[in-house]
Amino acid sequence: THNIHLDTIKLIDATGETLKIEQIRSILAEINLRPQSAYKIILLQNIERMEKETGNALLKNLEEPPPRTLFIFTTALLEDTLPTIRSRARVVKFSLVPEEILQKALDDRFPQVDAHLKQKATTFALGRPGRALSLLAESDRLLLLQNLYNDISAFLASRSLTRILPMMREAAEDRTKSYLFLDIFEHVLRDTLLADVNSAPRVIPTIDQIQRARRLIT
Repeated sequence: THNIHLDTIKLIDATGETLKIEQIRSILAEINLRPQSAYKIILLQNIERMEKETGNALLKNLEEPPPRTLFIFTTALLEDTLPTIRSRARVVKFSLVPEEILQKALDDRFPQVDAHLKQKATTFALGRPGRALSLLAESDRLLLLQNLYNDISAFLASRSLTRILPMMREAAEDRTKSYLFLDIFEHVLRDTLLADVNSAPRVIPTIDQIQRARRLIT
């Protein structure tokens, strides 16, 4: 749990594991304390990783929250969230941010950060500001995405199944990895299309297939 302000409780899903009931109980113990400002805000990221038992621990507080308390949840996989949580929340969807706007925002906010690093974070964020920020903070993850991009590019150049099969096996482990794999695959194809407009007859149908696959796992 990371506290930004006395009345802001922020739980970051940094490990990629399920949200534990012990973490939620710790938060619930804090929200009953009298807020020092206008509102107490509880921010939970990636709530699709919340198991049923953990969600049940939250239900009463979602139905009857303490006075001046706001719950804000984030997810990239809405259909994977618990129905009991979803039915008690107001869903607000955000569009992807254009790359040039995201790049300017990073330049303005982090003038001291290496320009090449910010450009890579912008590229692999794929329009998601939260991902851009996490990539700036996690150079290892940025390197992983760069390697995935390079491996997919090598597969497209060689058409060798030995290059793509290990990536597909890992992507099949869970939906988050599947989305990431498809995102980067589509990104490589769009870069290919920009570099060679004559590749359109081959590339565009593949992009369509990726988008259909993404809808199937939603």
